[in-house]
Amino acid sequence: MEKIEIKSHELRNRICAAPEVNKFDFEDVTPDDLKNVRCLFLPGTKFNGEPTDVRLAELEAVSNLEELTLNSFVIDDRINSIFEMLPSLRVLKFTNCDFKDCTEIKTSKPLDVFCMNLGENIEGRSFPRASKVVINNTSVSFDSIKWDDVKVARFEDCVLHGVSSLEEKDGIEEIEVIGTTLVGEKDESGVEEKIDDIKVSPKTQFVVEEKDEELR
Repeated sequence: MEKIEIKSHELRNRICAAPEVNKFDFEDVTPDDLKNVRCLFLPGTKFNGEPTDVRLAELEAVSNLEELTLNSFVIDDRINSIFEMLPSLRVLKFTNCDFKDCTEIKTSKPLDVFCMNLGENIEGRSFPRASKVVINNTSVSFDSIKWDDVKVARFEDCVLHGVSSLEEKDGIEEIEVIGTTLVGEKDESGVEEKIDDIKVSPKTQFVVEEKDEELR
């Protein structure tokens, strides 16, 4: 994608503000500048709640992007075609996004870090492969996570559904659970029951912490 094809004023501003670019006027941005952009935070809404003019397909212009944060977007399965345009992506973060029209999140390569904060309608959706998974303030399904790739996982103020054993996953180094409700797999009656912990390999450090009431 050529520079002239970027129509979003929000994306133009974010590119100008990128440390690798640092230019006041988008007209001064060069093709090399676009290739050098490594990290972007993109808002889907303005402070007044109105949508921004960001078209995620325009991210093709910054195809060397390594870290991307998407805030307040409604996500559907078309997002995966966007990630195919970003082969260097290593860190992917979603904040306050709605996944009602999305069945899976898939990147072209495994990530170093995958983060989900305040996700809506994310339960049952498939997550990308990642070495580190960080989930905050979200209700998620245990089997949404590609556990074979995980080295570190952290859950804070979450509800984790369908928890099963990870005793055979020797590659997991640490799982940290803070102020999170663990729910086991459904029984024959389709009922889920709360459980106290996750069964892990002897090689995995499993940490459970309760949040102080005054911090909730």
